[in-house]
Amino acid sequence: LTVPAALALEAPFSDVTEGNTHLVSISYLKNHGFISGYDDGTFKPDQEINRVEALKMLMQAVKGPQTHNTAQMNLEDWFYESVLQAWENYLVKGYPDGLFHPEKNINLAESLKIVLSQEGKPIPQTIEEPPYNDVPTDEWYAGYAQVSKDRTLFLESRNGGNLNAGEIMDRGWFAELIYRTIKSADGTRFARAT
Repeated sequence: LTVPAALALEAPFSDVTEGNTHLVSISYLKNHGFISGYDDGTFKPDQEINRVEALKMLMQAVKGPQTHNTAQMNLEDWFYESVLQAWENYLVKGYPDGLFHPEKNINLAESLKIVLSQEGKPIPQTIEEPPYNDVPTDEWYAGYAQVSKDRTLFLESRNGGNLNAGEIMDRGWFAELIYRTIKSADGTRFARAT
């Protein structure tokens, strides 16, 4: 992504500078107070993102509908407020072992589900045609994939028509997903630069 000189952005973090794929999205999220990065002035965009980091970033950036669930967690955990809010809004649930597993990484399909669920807009329940080559219409995340395609959250042209739903997300791409979700809600659509 090349930004014209008149629109040049100041580097939001020491490791997110001109030429970084996610410069615009990370700058937007930082400038709006949705992300703050690490104490050393970095964002670590290429680092895989786990469930709790994703929820914290999401809950700060996308204000969704408020519902009520109940949960018990350790009040001393740094992620307590974000996970509690996500749990109360039925955005996430634990695993069959009864634990949340905040340390587990999050994949693309899971990311679409939590971001679009938090946004609160309708998700199609039935899909007539596969939205991406690798997303069957009966897959649990097919509705989220259809919204992704319609709103250009993930471009099929980048991956030969595939979504690659099982791909583990990194912090940069998760920030990009949040940014594109926010911007596409007002009609903005994204395309591959040539």
